[in-house]
Amino acid sequence: MLWSGVTNVSRIFTDTWRIAFADLGDRSLLKWLADNSWTPETAETAKAPRISFSGRLNNTRVSDLWIRDASYIRLKNIEIGYTLKPALTKRFGISKLRIYANGYNLLTFDKLKFMDPEGTRDYPLVKIFNGGINVTF
Repeated sequence: MLWSGVTNVSRIFTDTWRIAFADLGDRSLLKWLADNSWTPETAETAKAPRISFSGRLNNTRVSDLWIRDASYIRLKNIEIGYTLKPALTKRFGISKLRIYANGYNLLTFDKLKFMDPEGTRDYPLVKIFNGGINVTF
């Protein structure tokens, strides 16, 4: 198994993460932004400015409001396998038989629950699962 991680690192949200809609309204509203934006009801707990089409210039300026802790630990790779005893496989003409399963990017523990803490913003993190059998005659 292979783990990787970093600590004491921050990410600043780019316009993709802090502007609710593009200038022409062709960008989606992120769930995180909708759930955490300021409203009169959430004035004490809001983590992001209000959402609006107009008058938003000050809501999206670069500031430390958009800096988040991007520390994480990730299970990058793990493989588990089992080799059958030769006594079980010899009668089939097999000298070695191994069954295995592995995976890549299976777990990530971080505080940025809505994006990859390594900073890839355009594509979601890919998880890969494999299984197989190695046979030696």
